[in-house]
Amino acid sequence: MPVYAMMSLDLPMKTIAGIEKICRVFLWKGRKDVRGGHCLVAWKDVCSPHEIGGLGIPNLKLLNLALRTRWGWLCRADPMRPWAEFNIQISEQARALCEAARGNGEALHFWYDHWLPEKRSLAYLVPTLLSEISGRASRLSVVEALHANGWLRAIHSELSFQALVDLLVVHDRVAEVILSDYDDRFRWKWSGNGIYTASSAYAAFFRGRVLAAGATEVWSSKAQTKCKTFMWLALKNRFWTADRLSKRGLPHPARCPLCDQSDETIDHLLLGCVVAREVWSTLLRGWNRLCWLPTLQASLAEGWTSLVVQGKKERRNLNTSITLICWCLWKHRNSVVFDAATPNARKIQQMIDSEGRAWSSAGIFHSVDFSLSCLVDFLWNVIE
Repeated sequence: MPVYAMMSLDLPMKTIAGIEKICRVFLWKGRKDVRGGHCLVAWKDVCSPHEIGGLGIPNLKLLNLALRTRWGWLCRADPMRPWAEFNIQISEQARALCEAARGNGEALHFWYDHWLPEKRSLAYLVPTLLSEISGRASRLSVVEALHANGWLRAIHSELSFQALVDLLVVHDRVAEVILSDYDDRFRWKWSGNGIYTASSAYAAFFRGRVLAAGATEVWSSKAQTKCKTFMWLALKNRFWTADRLSKRGLPHPARCPLCDQSDETIDHLLLGCVVAREVWSTLLRGWNRLCWLPTLQASLAEGWTSLVVQGKKERRNLNTSITLICWCLWKHRNSVVFDAATPNARKIQQMIDSEGRAWSSAGIFHSVDFSLSCLVDFLWNVIE
């Protein structure tokens, strides 16, 4: 879908649903069409920014709204535009993104703009009253509404009890409002310079969401996209390990395929398993950080975010190294489950060495003076 089309058209939900279906099928199965049951993560979570636990794929509905907000913003911030006289509909969400400084009230919508001192709209404060009025009464500017109580005289319909209560609320809120002589001013409150950008409009729709533990560590690494996506799914516990298969009554191994001692969970497989701990122990000994050795009950998100290193470059290399190790542990687990391979910590180390050499040659590890010692150089010494 070209961006220019999304800037000008209000995409129907049917169109958005059709595009998202194609995206879902391609993301999870890499095919043109499949039947249901393949999505590992809800699509609304997939279409969220990285920092709140999403995959960063754009939410088409919100992106469409963010792009179209441009026209409403320009109509108000630059009314001299030749097309500004057209009656461009501005959504409530778009109005909420704009901060209004009340002046003479000529450009402010009485009901929908956020011109009150508490930066709320009357539509938000008195929804019942607004739902029961129509016509000119619902289209007043602030100056028209305040002049001789024009907002009150324009209401001719019979009101419910709650609407009458709302009417008194409006009367109290506007009774002492005094307009000035200068023009109303509008400021985009989601950017430092007060000017609209599509990226800031889109990001504003996700403000206030809870940050996802481990998201920064996953996406700041320099690993391949497929490896970062693997870590994203691991943090969400969305792999079909024995614990999740058991909950759904599906066939599953009774114990962890690597150690055959404990129930298999993603945290156990990558951190708490005897085989995994042997791999981690070997690597951490070379880094002189045995104190980082995961416990038997370790959580991937908590354990990863608790590690402290100095410098952004070192942090990035550490995150990349952890991604590499977990990726190789998972690949070895799949070999054991599907190819009847024998669990072997040394084979995992050899796999890490092979992958690490390739990653290092590709420039993924940015510095050989990594403060914890270079992962690849250490593995060469251990294995060779």
